[in-house]
Amino acid sequence: MSIFRFVKYVITKTKMAHTHSSKKIIVNGVDYPSFNLASELQRSGDYDIIAFIDEEPWSNKTELLGATLHYPSDISALIYRYDVDAVITFDQTPPFFSAPLLKEINDTKASLVSLNKDDTLKKHLNAITSKLTQDSG
Repeated sequence: MSIFRFVKYVITKTKMAHTHSSKKIIVNGVDYPSFNLASELQRSGDYDIIAFIDEEPWSNKTELLGATLHYPSDISALIYRYDVDAVITFDQTPPFFSAPLLKEINDTKASLVSLNKDDTLKKHLNAITSKLTQDSG
């Protein structure tokens, strides 16, 4: 095996291992707390932002931080399609999920993580890590 093939093999395997170990996340909302949290999750390298949820028609199918904005009605399909680990929401922040939608989310393997938008970013990150560790254990 040539050195080029060996290096390519190692890089490919490393990328694949990193991709599979990342937690897949859907973030509800596109306001500053949602954007700030998603930015930090991406920066950590441990999370992939699969989608943002927003109910405004003019933002549907646009991108934010490389993730597409979707309607709340798309959440269940996104969870199954991308094998999502968590849906993150902020209390008292639109779009609000209906009871049937919350039931759909709870019927999947994805964790529903509800955060207080007045808490610090560090507290948000700790809550997400704790919830995903608790649910996977």
